[in-house]
Amino acid sequence: MSVIVHEPSTHLTFPARPPIRERAARHLRTDPAPGNEPFRQPEPPPAESDNLPQPAHDKPDKLGFTFHLRDATCVLGSNHLRKVEGLGGTRRETTVIPTDDYSLFMHSWPWMGLGAGIVLTAIAFTTNLFRSDTTRSRWKDPVFIAWLGAIEYMVHNFEEYGVSVTGEPFAFVHLMERAGMDGVTEGAYLGCNITLVWLVGPALAVLSRRRPALCGAMPLFAAVNGLSHLAYVPSLGYNAGLATSLLLFIPLGAYTTVTFYGRNKPFNWRTYFRTAAVAALYTGCVFFTVRLASSGTLSSSPVLTAFITCATIVCGGLWWLAAHEEVHGAIPKTPSAA
Repeated sequence: MSVIVHEPSTHLTFPARPPIRERAARHLRTDPAPGNEPFRQPEPPPAESDNLPQPAHDKPDKLGFTFHLRDATCVLGSNHLRKVEGLGGTRRETTVIPTDDYSLFMHSWPWMGLGAGIVLTAIAFTTNLFRSDTTRSRWKDPVFIAWLGAIEYMVHNFEEYGVSVTGEPFAFVHLMERAGMDGVTEGAYLGCNITLVWLVGPALAVLSRRRPALCGAMPLFAAVNGLSHLAYVPSLGYNAGLATSLLLFIPLGAYTTVTFYGRNKPFNWRTYFRTAAVAALYTGCVFFTVRLASSGTLSSSPVLTAFITCATIVCGGLWWLAAHEEVHGAIPKTPSAA
C-alpha cells in the first residue's frame, strides 16, 4: 500500500505504516520476517547474587517480615540481608507488618511502654505528683525514687523488645532464639514484662507513700538484672538491654543503696537485704521459667504464662512485706528546688 501526495511540481511516494494491530503482532511473532526483527535489549549477565538460595515465600523466617515491591518479594529476618528477587543484589528493607509467630501486640507493646515512660518522666521532673514531701529534694524522696524504678524499666523494655542500640528490632527475642531458648512463648514474655513493668512497678510506686521502703524494690531488682546483662558481655559483647543497664539500672540501684540504707539512713540494712533477696528470688524465677520452656517441661503457652505471671505477683507481695519498716533515720533534706 502506498500514499501518493500530489503537489504542483513533484510527485512523492511514501511507504504507508501498517495498522497498529499488525505492528503489534509483528513484535509478538516468534518467527519474524527477515529485516523486521524488533530491537531487543541484550540480556544482562546473571549477577553473582542470583546464585543465592531463594527464601521460601510461603513460610517466612520466624521473626521475619514480608512485603511486596511491584513484582519483587523480599523475606527478611531481623538484621539480615536477603536477596530481592527480580532486582538482583541485596538490600536492607524494613516494614511494619510482622509475619512471624508473634501477635501485633507483642510487636507494639514496647513502643506503648516507651511512650508511657516519656510521659511519666515529664510528669516526674516537671510536677510534684510523684513526690511525698516538697520540702526536700526529689532525689531524697523515696516516692520519687520508686517511680523512677518503674519508669526506667519501660525504657529498658524498649531496648530489649522494641529497637536495640544496634538498630535491631525484637533483639532480645532473637538473642534468646540464637541461644537455643526459642521455647519461651509470647505469653511468657508478656506475662513477665507486662505484669512487672506495667502493673507491679507502678503499684509499688503508689504504695510507697504508705511504705517508703518500697522505694528500693524496683531499683534493686533492676540493678540485679543489669548485672546479669553485664555478665554476658565477655561471651556476647553487646546484648539487648545492656545500654539501659549501664546508664539507668546499675546507677539508680547504687544511688538508692547509698542514699536510703544503712546507719543514720531512712532504712536499715535488714530491710535492704530482704528487698534484695526478693529481687534475687524473682530473677531466679525468670531464669527457671526460661529453662523449663527450653527443656520442653512447660511447653504449653497458657501454663508458662500463668507460672511467670503468678511468680511476678507473688514477688510483688513479698516486696510489700519486706518493706514493712518504719522510717527510723532522718531522710536527708536539701532545698526543694531540686
